[in-house]
Amino acid sequence: MCTWSNAYPAGGSGTGERHIQVQAVNHGRSATTIAGWGFAIVDAQGKPTDRTIVSLVNLSWLPAWPHRLDSESSARWMLPYADLWSVITSQPTQVTGILAFVRTGTGRHIYSATLIDPNFISGSR
Repeated sequence: MCTWSNAYPAGGSGTGERHIQVQAVNHGRSATTIAGWGFAIVDAQGKPTDRTIVSLVNLSWLPAWPHRLDSESSARWMLPYADLWSVITSQPTQVTGILAFVRTGTGRHIYSATLIDPNFISGSR
């Protein structure tokens, strides 16, 4: 399963900037590998397209890729909203929505059930 939410990383210097957090949850009985994560730009029907947004930099405090998820476990990765908004506004066509996803070791994409409205992202800067 894949979900997304808001996150504010906190450390010794206080609370950081607002991030979008993508979580992979393994509800199965067997371990699985998460090879990557990101956001898929959707078409007019809200279906994922082959246009994706991925972070090539993994923040040091987050799990490295590939990441092995044991049965009944989860892992989270984050991206600053400002970075995501920058990529969305640089697209050649208007982005009407995105879905968070995680990519398994076999290449399968597991998408979030909830669509992310770009207006939500722009308002969080």
